Amino acid sequence: PLYSSAASDVYKRQIQTLKWSAMATKKEIATIAGCMFFLYMVPFIMSVISTQGEPDIVADASIENATLVCTFFFGVYTMISGCWIMNNMKTKEQRITFKMLPASDLEKFIVRALYITVVWMLIGVVAFCLADFCRMLICFISGSHGTYSTIPDVLNMWFGPADTHSMRMTAWGLNFIAGVLAVNAWVFWAHSFYVLGGAFFRRRQFILTSCAHFALGILSLIIISYIPKESIFLSIEKSQNLVNTIAYVYTAVAMMVGLLNWWLTYRLFKRSQVINNKWINL
Repeated sequence: PLYSSAASDVYKRQIQTLKWSAMATKKEIATIAGCMFFLYMVPFIMSVISTQGEPDIVADASIENATLVCTFFFGVYTMISGCWIMNNMKTKEQRITFKMLPASDLEKFIVRALYITVVWMLIGVVAFCLADFCRMLICFISGSHGTYSTIPDVLNMWFGPADTHSMRMTAWGLNFIAGVLAVNAWVFWAHSFYVLGGAFFRRRQFILTSCAHFALGILSLIIISYIPKESIFLSIEKSQNLVNTIAYVYTAVAMMVGLLNWWLTYRLFKRSQVINNKWINL
C-alpha cells in the first residue's frame, strides 16, 4: 500500500507538471505548428505550380520529390528540437514558477524531455497532414493531378520494405542491420547534442549549438583527412566484415556519447538558477 501510494503521488505530480507545461507552451506549440505547416507547403505548392499542364507521370514525380523534401525538413526539425528543452525558463518569472512546481527535478526533466521528443514529433506530423490536405485541396480546385494523399508514401518510406535501402547499403559494403543501426545512432547522438546545447546555452541556443555542431564537423573532416585513404580502402575491399565492424563500433560509441549528453543535460537542468545573467547555465 505504501508503494502504491507513492507511485500514485508521483503520477499525480507528473500529470500536474504536464498540464502546467502544456499551458505554458501553448503559444509556442501553435507557432511551431504554423511554421512547419508553412515550410511543408512551400515544396508542395512549387510542385503543383511547376507541373501545370504536364503529364500525370511528371506530376507524380514532382509530388514525390516534394514529399522527400518535406521528410528532410521533418528530420532536421526533430533533430534540432532539443534546443528548446529549457525554453520554458527564458524569463525570471518563468524560472521561479517552474522551480516552484510540486515535482522533483527528475520529474520536471522527464516532462521537458517528452515535450521536445514526443510532442514535437506530433506537431510535425499534424502539420504535415494539414499541409498534405491543403495540397490535395489546391489540386482539386485547380483541376491538377495529385488529389491523393502522400501519407502512405511517407509511411512506406519509413516503415515499408527495406529492399531499396538494403541495396544502397550493400553497394557501400554494409549489411542492412549495421547500416540502420549506424544511421539511427547518429540521429540519436545529433539530437542529444542539440539537447545538451539547449541546456548549456541560455541565449541563442539554436544558433550557438549549430555553430558548435558545424565546428565539430569541420574538426572531424580535418582529422579524417590525415588518415591514409589507400590503406583503408584496400582493407575494405579485402574484407566486407571490416565495414560492418566499423558501423557496429560507431553505433556503440554514438549511443554512449548520446546517453552521456542526456546525463550532462540533466545535470545542467538541475543546476539551473533563477538569477543567471550569463550566456551559459553554469
